[in-house]
Amino acid sequence: HTRYISVTGVQTCALPIFALGLAESGGLPATGKTYALYLPPSEVAVGTAATQLGISLGGILAPLVFAALAPIYGWRSTFLVCGVVGLVWVPSWLATLNAVPAGPAAEKKPEPIGGLLKDSRFYGIVVTNMFIMTLYSVWTNWTTLYFVQVHHMTAIEANRKFAWLPPVFATLGGAVGAWLVMFWIRRGVAIRLARVRVAWCAAIVLLTTALIPFAPSAEWAAAGISLSYFASVALSTTVYSSPIDLFGPGRAGFCVAALTLGYGLMQTFLSPYVGKTIDRVGFSPVFTALSFVPLLGAGIFHWTRRRT
Repeated sequence: HTRYISVTGVQTCALPIFALGLAESGGLPATGKTYALYLPPSEVAVGTAATQLGISLGGILAPLVFAALAPIYGWRSTFLVCGVVGLVWVPSWLATLNAVPAGPAAEKKPEPIGGLLKDSRFYGIVVTNMFIMTLYSVWTNWTTLYFVQVHHMTAIEANRKFAWLPPVFATLGGAVGAWLVMFWIRRGVAIRLARVRVAWCAAIVLLTTALIPFAPSAEWAAAGISLSYFASVALSTTVYSSPIDLFGPGRAGFCVAALTLGYGLMQTFLSPYVGKTIDRVGFSPVFTALSFVPLLGAGIFHWTRRRT
């Protein structure tokens, strides 16, 4: 772990990282609760895509901010600037919350927690999320290092030229996944089937991740990563929408928090093995092996949604 941090000249400790994760952890459950209360079922995936838009914009800006500030003011300045910018949205959010009333879903009685925890579908979507988010985890954590090690760039050069590009396509993936769900639902396809269709389509596209090691140049590698990131977010969008279908808006925050917990646990166990594999044999086995994992996740998702 220290080796990969030192690529960018950063030396840090676990406590600030723990505090960062703790502070960020309420974000996704809060957004899940919001679109569950304000959007009809056919548009819930659009809300998920909007959430991913914000995450992707952060992913686009973060390497560019680092590349601009770190050479002049040091790497700590990027944390300071991004932390302050994170407060900007709060006044506008509070104003919107007070101005726009929640929809009729806000009045529905929530599913009892006890019944939810006994429902195999709850655990099915959590496990699904752990499988489908593996490549998403790779691209959010290892993209810059890939260009540094494989294409022999500096971290600043990799961030400036390529690392900001895949999150752009991730944003488009969320939008396309949400649009496909809405398109099929509005043409009479059942919500369950529409989400399963998108999941299978995205998982099949993710098989192309295994081809990235054969890219003849950094530009082609960036294109492959962008396609993989695109499909990862399209898949994530439809899975994160599913708790509202299954358990109603009253438990949307709890269920999205459970999905996020599953994602965090997956990263906890996956990241060390990814690092060790890269150390020993490079990125190729990582890309090849993980290209098949979302397909397994789509299968679990299909089984879970068939029980709806």
